[in-house]
Amino acid sequence: MNKHRFVFLVKKETVVPQSLDEADAGEIIRTLLLQNFSVSDLHIMAESNKVALENFKRMNKLYTRAKEVVIC
Repeated sequence: MNKHRFVFLVKKETVVPQSLDEADAGEIIRTLLLQNFSVSDLHIMAESNKVALENFKRMNKLYTRAKEVVIC
């Protein structure tokens, strides 16, 4: 099975995994950013949204995230 690169959009306790390989990924990310989600600096390669989210939750406990995200 092919792995895809996932980014994660976070707002309080809500985490949305988004595959960058999807055709409409840019529009989905833009829409979520307009709703005050932020992009996590943790990106994961995974086979599916479910696996990506499970890995994110596990890694997020171990990984110290930056307090500020700057999008250029």
